[in-house]
Amino acid sequence: MYQINRLTGPLSKPSESVDPSGLAVHMIPLDSFTMQDMIRDRNTGPDYELTEFMTSIREIGLSNPIQVTTRSDGRYDLVQGYRRLSAYRALHAEHGDIWAQIPA
Repeated sequence: MYQINRLTGPLSKPSESVDPSGLAVHMIPLDSFTMQDMIRDRNTGPDYELTEFMTSIREIGLSNPIQVTTRSDGRYDLVQGYRRLSAYRALHAEHGDIWAQIPA
């Protein structure tokens, strides 16, 4: 059986690094992230379009999961998806636990 591998394309053979559950996306609690390796080099000021982005996520969902790496302590470093994580954190603050996890 072949599985999707983000590094080599859609018909790559499974490798030892493939999640044994077969899931490509996991729901990760918002409090499991550290941002120490994330370099925010674009738009360092306030995000005036975040409210619009939050509305879009609420209405149609998140179309592109964030990308993370797993740390040795079990937490996650954000690789890609700063705005998506920011929107989920704001949604969680406004609407509670329904937004306590983000697809990654």
